[in-house]
Amino acid sequence: MKKLRFTLILLSLTFCLIGAATAGLAASKPVNLKMVIWGAPKHIDMYNKLLESYKKTHPHIAVEIIIAPYGEFTEKVTSMIASGNPPDITWWSEDSLTYFADKGYFVALDGAVKKWGKDWQMADFYPSTLEGGRWKGKLYAIPFSTPAPVLFYNKKLFDEAKLKYPNENWTWDDFDSALRKLSKGEGANKVYGVENLLDKGTEWQSLLNLIRAYGGNFMNAKRTRCVINSPQSVTALKKYMEWVNGGLSTKPGIAAPFEQGRSAMFLGFMSMNARFDGVKGLDYDITYVPKGPAGRKLRGGSAFLVVMKSTAYQKESLDLLRFLSSEEGIRVQSEYFGPPRRSIGLSKEFLNPATPPANKKVFIDSLQYSSLTEHFPLFVKANLIAQEEFDLMVAGKQPVEETLQKIQTRVNALLAGK
Repeated sequence: MKKLRFTLILLSLTFCLIGAATAGLAASKPVNLKMVIWGAPKHIDMYNKLLESYKKTHPHIAVEIIIAPYGEFTEKVTSMIASGNPPDITWWSEDSLTYFADKGYFVALDGAVKKWGKDWQMADFYPSTLEGGRWKGKLYAIPFSTPAPVLFYNKKLFDEAKLKYPNENWTWDDFDSALRKLSKGEGANKVYGVENLLDKGTEWQSLLNLIRAYGGNFMNAKRTRCVINSPQSVTALKKYMEWVNGGLSTKPGIAAPFEQGRSAMFLGFMSMNARFDGVKGLDYDITYVPKGPAGRKLRGGSAFLVVMKSTAYQKESLDLLRFLSSEEGIRVQSEYFGPPRRSIGLSKEFLNPATPPANKKVFIDSLQYSSLTEHFPLFVKANLIAQEEFDLMVAGKQPVEETLQKIQTRVNALLAGK
């Protein structure tokens, strides 16, 4: 939380440096590009493999891949800019994309995409994924990962509990019933029904999958007002707190890893496969996130590639972006990420049931139930407010009703400029 606040302060100090960038200068050879990601070492291996193909036609370009933890990512990038050593191309999360686009940190891509032409096949992208990269009518980001959340489940633990595997017809009530039968043991031998429903163990936004299913939401359709304080949201969060306080789910920040058999289920994205890759004895598959009274309404998320306006190598960075987002580039990245291109997501190679999880088509089919929440610049600050109040609720310091009332009041005051 403090680091994110630091990032927001640092923006005002670093923005002036963008105008001094040397994007228009001709790059000397060789060219060394820096690419910042928040991934795992396996992702670096994946990119190095992909870049071998790129270097065959661009031998003068070297790409250094730098890992920054997700929670420190924007701080890392803005610090690099402030130090005069900016990255050239980076990943970027949808939650802060519009904020930074609005501040002018990214190169607008419309002209480049037009030059890339038909060979790049813009129509191959799912329209909703490209829309997430737009702000005020301009395209600033190209998706490389288009995940909708899915439900991972441990087949062995379901078999031991004599339960049928979850399927597309499951409701949150079915989920609740299974939790009570799957949770067992005490202490170090405790097995939970579900590893915490929160992305990265603490982020409240993942609960929108539950809140929306019961008819609530964080923002209205135009993203102009917070509407989270509703009876539907109260019902959803009380159910969540019952799971946490009842020992059916791990508490935020407490690890009971799914891949170690400590939790029977796990709500996550395709990128989580990197955690499970090569784990011996783990027999798992995926299915759809459960439905609620309002249906299946998921909090989706996309991860994007952007070119920083502060780069000294804009031409080379744009060409690297073209390659990484091409059909070849997305095919290689789809080893770990939900592909935003139809040609890859529906390919036999991607859907191959011989590599886990077998039911990969769920990754693609779940996109129809998914929508973004964060597509407005002030989401960064609104999210801080919601996380603060949510943390108090989970710590038992305030009830669900008070939490939702405070979030809505504070976020709407923020939006009103108060």
